[in-house]
Amino acid sequence: MIKHDDDQVAITHNSLSEGEWQAVIIKGLTELLSSKHTLFLFNEPNVFIHSSWQSNFIEELYEYTEKASFVITTHSPIVLSNTIDGHLVRMTSGQAESVTGHYYGREYSANLEDLLGTPVRISAISKELQSLFDLIDKGHYDDAEIKLNTLRKTLGDDDTDIVRAQTMLNFYR
Repeated sequence: MIKHDDDQVAITHNSLSEGEWQAVIIKGLTELLSSKHTLFLFNEPNVFIHSSWQSNFIEELYEYTEKASFVITTHSPIVLSNTIDGHLVRMTSGQAESVTGHYYGREYSANLEDLLGTPVRISAISKELQSLFDLIDKGHYDDAEIKLNTLRKTLGDDDTDIVRAQTMLNFYR
């Protein structure tokens, strides 16, 4: 029987989600099998793990790095942002290359784009935002204000690019 932290009721292993199964298996393996000569190979261990758990996944494994070694494959910008600099290798055209630069602690969207080559926004919105900032750069503030209000309806008032564009317009006007 397993107990959730918040619950007083014990549950069976059949009641666990896929992410909970992953966490139990990985924690159990590292607890039971870690030794100086152990190499753990985890292929996309974060696939079923909720994003809030992914942010702690690597940190928890670092507890065992004195006892064992780990090779982890992932496409998760969350996991990548929690990997300490100097420990990251990327496969490019079948070749392993060490990743230089700063990725530890960065915003997930930055690593999504920089390390995984995935745009942080859908193409249509990216083009509209680029058009908005082009209007601001050219001094077409009235047209920029119209485009900003249109984008605000889609993205909301608290979107970082909306806030940045509004700030720029306020400053330049």
